Amino acid sequence: MHLPDWVADEYLEQLTGQMKITVRDKRTRTKKVIYVKSYSRNEALDLTVPKLRDCHAGLFALQNLIAPAIYRDLSKLAQAVQQGRAPETLATRVRRLRSPGLT
Repeated sequence: MHLPDWVADEYLEQLTGQMKITVRDKRTRTKKVIYVKSYSRNEALDLTVPKLRDCHAGLFALQNLIAPAIYRDLSKLAQAVQQGRAPETLATRVRRLRSPGLT
């Protein structure tokens, strides 16, 4: 994640306000992951994680469901936009086969 230089130290402390620790039970030899607060407040972390999840879900939908021919290769899309071309020019025609059905 890229953050600007003007971000306050308090915000950064809140983003890193939890640590992931793996605890091993000596008797059963199982591992359990717990999150421990390393800073008293973590509102910034609580607000940032769902936003990142939604961004990833939207990108997944674009790449796999809505327009895979356009959004599958993001480097080609970025080059097309920098050259001033419309993203729709990247779409290649996908040939779909129809099922003959049951006879």
